Amino acid sequence: MNSRESRTSTAEVRRFYGMFASSQFIVDSSIWSFYFTQSCGLSLASAVAVHATTTIASGMLDLPTGSWADRFGRRRIVFLGFATRAVAALIMLAAPSLPMLFIAALLAGFGWAQLSGASEALLHDNLKAVGAEASFKQHMANVVIASYIARTAAFALSGFLFVIAPWLPYATLLATLLGGMLLASSLPERPYEKAESQADLEHIASGARVYLRAPDLLRFALVSLAIGIVSEQLWFSLQPLLSHANFSPPTVGLAYAAGSLGSAFGAYAAKKLLLRHKEELALAAAVACFGLGALLFSCFGGKAACATALLVTCIGFGASWTATSGVLNANVPSSHRAVCLSLLSALGTTLQGLLGSAIGLAFDRFGSSAVPATVAICAALLVPAAFRTVKTLKYRGGECRESPA
Repeated sequence: MNSRESRTSTAEVRRFYGMFASSQFIVDSSIWSFYFTQSCGLSLASAVAVHATTTIASGMLDLPTGSWADRFGRRRIVFLGFATRAVAALIMLAAPSLPMLFIAALLAGFGWAQLSGASEALLHDNLKAVGAEASFKQHMANVVIASYIARTAAFALSGFLFVIAPWLPYATLLATLLGGMLLASSLPERPYEKAESQADLEHIASGARVYLRAPDLLRFALVSLAIGIVSEQLWFSLQPLLSHANFSPPTVGLAYAAGSLGSAFGAYAAKKLLLRHKEELALAAAVACFGLGALLFSCFGGKAACATALLVTCIGFGASWTATSGVLNANVPSSHRAVCLSLLSALGTTLQGLLGSAIGLAFDRFGSSAVPATVAICAALLVPAAFRTVKTLKYRGGECRESPA
């Protein structure tokens, strides 16, 4: 790659950073329970159910959108993901009744499903097309760090925006998603190996065979799935836990912002370990962090303890995202990259949403310590499993070359 191509590639990667960060400027994420309960008049159980609907919809729709991204192009699917989420934000602003909130949640889930897998595949294969595939892990880690910085800014603003006007966080989200659409449209899509001859179901089935024909990759995928499900239950619990500790909306936003900075630190630490080919340490440490955070949540109820637990938990979230995305992208073929990532995401987010929808009921029936205590126990069991499954991966140094056909 000559110097002109290198400069062009660098500029494109920076635009990709900006696009991905705009998808993560989730200014509504730290105030949704306040908005649904205080502004829309929902119970906590209904509010959590609406929020979980987005996750369930994302999981159920991940498979066709991942197949579309592989077959028809990653950039157009990413663009459509931003557009769908923008429509959902507009509905949240315009018609906050319970039926319309569920419709908006479904649309938001569809939008997240389109962004899942396709974004990472676009970055990886654009780099591969210019001979820079080896730098993917570093760039993906930088993307995660940039995303958490964007989340930090969004969370810090969210509570104050909510106090000014409850609808203002969703208006800000809408503007950010429109900006993401513009950035997505400005990115090129370089040639990559396609599987256009297959229908969606055939393409999804051949993506599943990528896992089935590589038992070590399948074991890692299943452990990653378990890690995602367990950690997401803690993520669903954060707002009820902080509300139970009498955090106000601005304080919740600032607490989320501090946690997001912790996630950026976790992503940076995991990046250093990945570049030294220590993926197993990165993932095991990530699981240990959110397990420790869950333990703190279950044992202590004061504001200082909750803030500390949130920070430790979020360090684990950042490290886990970096480690799993780096390992998975190094082990699946380009022609099925988006659908392989979406297969895992589909099953994980569906299960996460189904379990998460019961979080509100669990708090009402068993108290605030039940969910984090369960998460802490599960995390303790997953630490050695995470270490072993990464350690035994065959293709840790590069992409799996076995044909899925």
